[in-house]
Amino acid sequence: MGEIRTRMAGASGIPLGGVGAGSVELRPDGGFYDWDEIFQLGQKPQAWPENRSDVFSGTPTPNMPPDALAFVLRTQIVDGEPVVRTLGMNPNPSGTLYSSSWLKSVQEIAFEQRFPVARLRYEDASLPIKVTSEFSAPFVPHDARTSGTPGFYATYRLRNDGDRTVSASLLACMRNPIHDGMRDRGLVNTVSVEGGTAYLDMSTIRAVERRPTTGSMCLAANGGELSWVAGEYRAFMGQGTSFGSPSYASWMQGLYRDLRAGLAGAARGRSTAPTEWRALTDADVDAMDITAPQKLAADLCEMPYVADIRRRVESAEPGALDTDDGLRVFVKTSLAGISAYGGADDSAWGDGALIVDVTLEPGEEREIRFALSWHFPYHYAANEELLGHMYENWFADAGEACRYLVANRDDIVPVARRFADTLCDTSLDEVYPNAWSGQLGTLVKCSWWIRNGRFGIWEGLRCCGFHTMDISYQGSFSLLALFPELETVQMELSTRYQRDDGRIPHLLAVDLQQVDDDFERVDMNPQFVLLTCRDWLWTGDRSYLERQWPGVVRALDNMLLLDADGDGLPDHDTRKNTYDNWNFYGTPSYIASLWLAALTAASRMAADMGDAERAGRWESLRESCAASFDEKLWNGEYYSLWVDGDLRDECCMADQIDGEWFAKVVGLPPGLPEERIQAACDAVMRHDYTDEGGLLNAAYPADFAGTRIYHTFQNIQADANWTGIEYLFAALLY
Repeated sequence: MGEIRTRMAGASGIPLGGVGAGSVELRPDGGFYDWDEIFQLGQKPQAWPENRSDVFSGTPTPNMPPDALAFVLRTQIVDGEPVVRTLGMNPNPSGTLYSSSWLKSVQEIAFEQRFPVARLRYEDASLPIKVTSEFSAPFVPHDARTSGTPGFYATYRLRNDGDRTVSASLLACMRNPIHDGMRDRGLVNTVSVEGGTAYLDMSTIRAVERRPTTGSMCLAANGGELSWVAGEYRAFMGQGTSFGSPSYASWMQGLYRDLRAGLAGAARGRSTAPTEWRALTDADVDAMDITAPQKLAADLCEMPYVADIRRRVESAEPGALDTDDGLRVFVKTSLAGISAYGGADDSAWGDGALIVDVTLEPGEEREIRFALSWHFPYHYAANEELLGHMYENWFADAGEACRYLVANRDDIVPVARRFADTLCDTSLDEVYPNAWSGQLGTLVKCSWWIRNGRFGIWEGLRCCGFHTMDISYQGSFSLLALFPELETVQMELSTRYQRDDGRIPHLLAVDLQQVDDDFERVDMNPQFVLLTCRDWLWTGDRSYLERQWPGVVRALDNMLLLDADGDGLPDHDTRKNTYDNWNFYGTPSYIASLWLAALTAASRMAADMGDAERAGRWESLRESCAASFDEKLWNGEYYSLWVDGDLRDECCMADQIDGEWFAKVVGLPPGLPEERIQAACDAVMRHDYTDEGGLLNAAYPADFAGTRIYHTFQNIQADANWTGIEYLFAALLY
């Protein structure tokens, strides 16, 4: 047996969708993951109200595997055998190797991720053409309205480098998630051709308001001859399944088999499930006048699975359906398929497909374009308040959104492509654009933009809450640069919920209309001040500064309450902060550094506001704070983790001069001497970083002979890698 090598599979891809509008993740295997994000089903943290009804518990999560959207290619050279390949490398659970050996995935996929664009190259020696694709979110910097469109683009390029004409068909098969897993789905699928583009609109007549999966989907395609399957049973769509009857025995049916035969779309499916035929019995068919079965047979053949039965019968026994008995057997068998495929209530009906056919002459290249959109208005918070989506203000349904995407493609896609390529056009090592691209994906994957205009980004995907102040402090620079109006929405929400005593909330709860009851984290206030200053300096929006200014003043006044000895530094009640499983005491360098930078930012904003008295007072305090910082915390090599009276924790923290990083990035003057900043950075690299372990949040020097504080020693958060800390420290080094 030959050598077999196994590599770690790529588990991270690119989110495709709109800012605050939900997304699907395309991964290196060509599959589409995390479909539940198009519904933006929220998380219910234990600290917030229990569900009061069946909004969540009564809504099954749709069964949407990676091939819920599948692209399948058929190629054929004249007089040659057709070659069918799935343009994805997902596992084949149906065991079609035994009955459909011709159905294979491509041999290899080369995947390039450049947010908001992914490019795939499909390698397969048996294909007579070259195939590549480009997927793009509708991401247009400085245009939040367009970037908030719920959907994405897929563009396939087929090129014939050979010397013989090749016919090609590209099929996009879409699983219908609307009310999936529920009875009485009430699905309606329609196909229309408008301006050379086919639109498959999926909707429902059962608008169940307390079901997040009530809504619509729309798939569009153009670029060649168009055909489609409007609606069919799930078991038939895709790889297919076996079907049998007493009269015709058993055989394999499936849309991909129809594709291979060049017949996909020949039977165009139905707009609704065939419920009207469900009650017909064999006795009813036998009792029909001869003309009735003829018409019924013709109507049934609109469904691809019935058309396949007819083709098989007529191929095996020509003329069999010309007799009364033969026709009635055919009708009975076809009606039996409704129960076989649809179950008791036709809940398995509703998937659809679009097919684009092209002919490629030698040397010719053709482009086939798709767009997919969604619209699910019944978006509820964890406390079951109806939030909706911002995109509802622009689109009545997915069909409108998809038509918008198609009509504006030539304006949107080139901008998204240019943005993606510009980020990567750098002389720096590719690790940098890879990091930029990966971080930018959170703007789509982790954001909510609800109908009333409120916006927030999850701390982690469906984790904790929105606009967590300490996370926004590190990670909101891209949001500010690309969509400043959304960043300022987040910040003004924090000001709206500022406590009367000036404390800034930790995060926005999962309805964007309340906050968690966690005002005690002492880094929130200085970070809020710094972010407000940054946003003002970036946007130059005077009205924003004026709206934020009262909150800034209250935040500064509250900060000073933690300085009991008047040296400008906090010296008590500093235990709780972003490192929520790691207790600090007295004056921590991390907190004090933030305060020092916040005083610099506050002085700058006060001057800009014409408040000379506060500007002078805060600048004077900043100077004494800087002197106290160096005197109290410098241990000769770096700044101590914290000092509380005679007790010191000499652990070396990567975040010890965090405020200096922020000041440097936004153009504020440093608070500490350059030689101290350099020395502290050198110490962090010596004690906290190794090639194998990366940058730890903190570590005692290897030769440290002093007392190790239990709250710090081997603490789960001290002895950890935090991406945000790694990035900001790396930025400080430059």
